Amino acid sequence: MPPTETLSPQWINSALSRTSFAWLALGFLLLLSLGAWQYSAHEIARNNEERFQYRAQKQTEVLVGRMHDYERVLRGSAGLFAASETVSRQEWRAYVTQLQLGQSLPGILGTGFAMMLPKSALSAHEAAIRAEGFPDYRVHPAGERELFSSIIYLEPVSGRNLLAFGYDMYAEPVRREAMDRARDSGEPALSGRVQLIQENGRDVQPGFLIYLPVYRNGRPQDSVEQRRLALVGFVYSPFRAFDLMRSIFGTGGGDLEVEVYDDKVQPENLLYASERGARQARHQIDLQPVIAGHRWTVRFRSSAQFEADTGSPLPMMILLGGLAFGGFLFSVLYLNARHRQGMEAAAAELARRRDEYLTLVENVPGTVFRSGLEAPWHVQHISRGIEVLTGEPPARFLSGELSLGGLIVAEDRAEVAAAVAAAIAGRRSYDIAYRINSPAGGVQWVSERGRAWYDEAGKAQWLDGVIVDITEQKSAEEHLRAASLYARSLIEASLDPLLAIGADGTIMDANSASGRVVGVPRETLIGSEFRRYFTAPASAAGFYRQVFELGYVIDYPLAIRQSSGEQIDILFSAIIFRDESGEVAGAVAAGRDVTRLRRAQLELEETNREIRALRQMTDLLQAAPSLEEAYTVIRNSMDTLFPHSAGACFMREDDSEQLRRTVFWGEAQPPSISIDVGDCWALRTARTYAAPAGPSLVPRCPHSGDESTACLCIPLHLHEQSLGVIYLGASAAESSGLHHERRLRLANMAADSISLALANLRLRDSLRAQSLSDPLTGLFNRRFMEETQARELSRLSRISRPMAVAMVDVDRFKDFNDAFGHEAGDLVLQKIAGVMLAFRRGMDVACRYGGEEFVLILPEISVDAARERFEEFRRAIAALALEFEGQALPGITVSIGVAFFPQQGTSSAELIRAADRALYAAKHAGRNRVVLADEAQATPVAGT
Repeated sequence: MPPTETLSPQWINSALSRTSFAWLALGFLLLLSLGAWQYSAHEIARNNEERFQYRAQKQTEVLVGRMHDYERVLRGSAGLFAASETVSRQEWRAYVTQLQLGQSLPGILGTGFAMMLPKSALSAHEAAIRAEGFPDYRVHPAGERELFSSIIYLEPVSGRNLLAFGYDMYAEPVRREAMDRARDSGEPALSGRVQLIQENGRDVQPGFLIYLPVYRNGRPQDSVEQRRLALVGFVYSPFRAFDLMRSIFGTGGGDLEVEVYDDKVQPENLLYASERGARQARHQIDLQPVIAGHRWTVRFRSSAQFEADTGSPLPMMILLGGLAFGGFLFSVLYLNARHRQGMEAAAAELARRRDEYLTLVENVPGTVFRSGLEAPWHVQHISRGIEVLTGEPPARFLSGELSLGGLIVAEDRAEVAAAVAAAIAGRRSYDIAYRINSPAGGVQWVSERGRAWYDEAGKAQWLDGVIVDITEQKSAEEHLRAASLYARSLIEASLDPLLAIGADGTIMDANSASGRVVGVPRETLIGSEFRRYFTAPASAAGFYRQVFELGYVIDYPLAIRQSSGEQIDILFSAIIFRDESGEVAGAVAAGRDVTRLRRAQLELEETNREIRALRQMTDLLQAAPSLEEAYTVIRNSMDTLFPHSAGACFMREDDSEQLRRTVFWGEAQPPSISIDVGDCWALRTARTYAAPAGPSLVPRCPHSGDESTACLCIPLHLHEQSLGVIYLGASAAESSGLHHERRLRLANMAADSISLALANLRLRDSLRAQSLSDPLTGLFNRRFMEETQARELSRLSRISRPMAVAMVDVDRFKDFNDAFGHEAGDLVLQKIAGVMLAFRRGMDVACRYGGEEFVLILPEISVDAARERFEEFRRAIAALALEFEGQALPGITVSIGVAFFPQQGTSSAELIRAADRALYAAKHAGRNRVVLADEAQATPVAGT
């Protein structure tokens, strides 16, 4: 609206007809009243606050002025000392009395002088004061200090002040801080809160003091150090805080309540309070004057009298008046608006009822009609929806040119007519779908719902109904039906189980694969309990409960036991689905048959176990020191590798054609202890040979037992050399497992490891035997003799048993070799070795020491028994009949020297030397004899 245009009557009437205008007016007046109330209250509070702060400032100025007056008194007192070299006690009393401080500056407790004393001057000082007529004088409190102070003048000298005479103020930290500050600055210094020494226990008050330094006349005072050196003492005034503050602020009852704190506002710093209890005041301010270099905090609060005097009813009167006027105006406007609204509502109701029928008809989806009762159903009224449906305007139907029956496809007319007639006869509504001819030349589907209208006599007069286009709905139903068939085809095409489960665990739907897995028809599954088909029903119930709790489950393991007895392992995954209202309708579960996977996993675990056992067997066989320990490893390892098979290891002895059973395992022993090489088919063919259980055309080895046992024979060979055979047997129930390709491969790998290990052990034993024996005689060599002798000495020393060591030498063997040749000499040595091998008993050891020398070791034998046996051996050698290349050889003899443990020594070297000396003694004595070491001469004579 332009600014110059006035409000139109129509706009005013519209506004007055609305209750919101009344509320708006009420809100405006309330805001106006609140604003006026707040403004007036604020202005009054601001004026009161300014008045309060002014009063507080004035009181603070009075306090500061009074304290400055006390400072001036002290400056005058210091001037007295500055005007004279000494000030006597009488002069001080006269000076203070003349000031009349009780009348001019009330609140001061006294004015005094404290002298500073070094520790060295303390005794002289006390004596001097006592000499003045104060026999009980002493500086107190007592204690060891480098610097003392003493109050020697204090006026008036009466009452409480008598307690301060001789008091060392410098000994107390708070007073000392103020005294040091005054000394260093040369200015008055106010102390912190203290309890004065004048307090006698009655009416105790906080106190403080003001100090002003007194320096020696004529001494420089330009620096802190100079002032410290020139210090004589302090003039000071003590104050009882309550007495002083009452003289300044009065006794209360005024506009202000006062609290004075030493520095910060804390209970322990309180110097004075005009009221006993703290009150929540309307006004409060903290001022912090600095007096004589020390800060006080003065807290002022408005008193109850001040707040009562400054209160005003004006703001409340403004608020109440505005509220009353706003309420009255609101009532008038609100009642007027309600009256206008009632009148407008009545007029609108009349207009609504006038247009109700038309709006109802036109707003109904589809085509609303009223027609005759008989086909072709000419209309009496029809809505504009017919033009959208057929492309024809309503006028053509109302004129009778077109009818509803003429739209219906000929094939559907009879069905429609029958449905309408049945509904009229039964005094009920009808609902039927049929086809009509489309204006575009095609066919449309419509749904017609209607009912006949009856007069008071119950006679039908016309039909009222509505026709709705459902072509898209029909198309959607067809698509949905096709999609449903497609989805069912996909579900049925799955080779894995797919099920729909209700919240109660009932199977709602399932595909054919589910029936095949469970082993029952699909129709039997639907409607039954999901959990009943599983080996663990409780776990199955937990599966679908978990689905409905969490909304989904992934890879939940369950097992089905089919009627054949086979167990099927399945991993189920499921997710809930909802209906149109969003409520959980059930869960879709998909299963995956993992039976083969589980079996493969178990087989892999078994293979890993076998590989570990095979590796362990190989490691143990390589570490075995002997064939006996190797056979023990083979028995334990093969029992682990083939836990359900009995077996044995047959080994070839040297180059013979016999195999001897060296070790067996399992519950049943193999029937044979030894076998011929030619009897084993594995050794004949040089490859693994398998014979099944039961009658078969495959020939069996003689050592394989009866036909009830399946067996394997695995040859042990290395570098085309046959070492033996491994035999494995299993019962008929286990024979398929024994002949499994994996088991065959494991058996061959085990045989290869065993072949290699046993061949290495045999080679090691052969090499060891060659390294410890003499190739010519077959006796142990010198190295073996030394090892054996050391071992036997250790053993015999532990059990305290004797041992005999004999050195044997062939007499005149060099001459024999020269006469008959070395080959004949070798024959002699071999014959002697044969006698020595026959001579051995028990743990006796025979060795070739070198050349024609031999050593015999006889453990645990006495001296007499040893002599007898060695004599027997000597005679056996002398009795040998020797022949070489058809020629008889002369007889030979031996000389023997014998030493004994522990008589001739405790070490191998000592015994050999002793036996050697005895041997030389035997040679020297004529040969062909036995000489004991203790019978030998000290120095043997060489001879052969």
